[in-house]
Amino acid sequence: MPESLKYAIITSLADPASLNIKEKLIASGEFEPRGGSFDGEPVFFHKGGAAALYTIARDTVFAENLDRSIGAEVFIFATRHEAAAAVPTLSAHAPGNFGAADFGGLGGMLCPAPAFLIKNALMGLDARKPAGYTVTMEATHHGPYLEKPAMFIEIGSAANQWRDGAAGLAVASVILELVKDRNAGSYQSAAAVGGPHYCTAFNKLIFDSGYAIGHLCPKYHCDKLDEALITQMAGKASPPARMFFIDWKGVNSGTRSKIIGIIEKLGYEYERA
Repeated sequence: MPESLKYAIITSLADPASLNIKEKLIASGEFEPRGGSFDGEPVFFHKGGAAALYTIARDTVFAENLDRSIGAEVFIFATRHEAAAAVPTLSAHAPGNFGAADFGGLGGMLCPAPAFLIKNALMGLDARKPAGYTVTMEATHHGPYLEKPAMFIEIGSAANQWRDGAAGLAVASVILELVKDRNAGSYQSAAAVGGPHYCTAFNKLIFDSGYAIGHLCPKYHCDKLDEALITQMAGKASPPARMFFIDWKGVNSGTRSKIIGIIEKLGYEYERA
């Protein structure tokens, strides 16, 4: 394993969207096998030297502590997104659980979130999205739990989209830009609170401001926010955040007042989104 490996791109045999993206990454000609394997699958190394492409057998949300087995600075999980509405969607988000660990990870624990990378991923997806697709940041949710910065970049929301070659190519192209550290940007890191799972109020902030959001707590988990979780939202953004944006209409007034009190007590700032 190269000591200088910065990015680990993680795909899964259990995920058709993941394999779609993997196929497009390999077809780019920018990855090559060098004889190594992981979880019984070949590892492909980026010719630029900063990234490697891994395939695991299990679903990515259950790949707990993968950073103990793979020596990379940042983990990019390329996966499917599933939703009943089946709206064609390209999305990105950080992993972690504000509540119980129903789909991997640890309850009440957030992973370090590469805020700048998530912002650049979303802007790249928006520039490359196939016709008919929307691009959105999602709230922080599901596993796995890692202690290194991690993000998910996803194709949704049903089987037709997971296997869509144009969507796979769009996501693969964005990943290639991310690992080359192009347009890395110099943003201000922030956290966000309130609103729906698909972050309508915060998408505009991501696309039209100099802020990058690491962790986002949706309305349905806001009642769980306490000092420990708010500290994680700020401190586990990479780089750490000092600013919280609040979807004023996306959280009830009593819960909002409680959250603002904690934010102020901990010495963070907040603004209305």
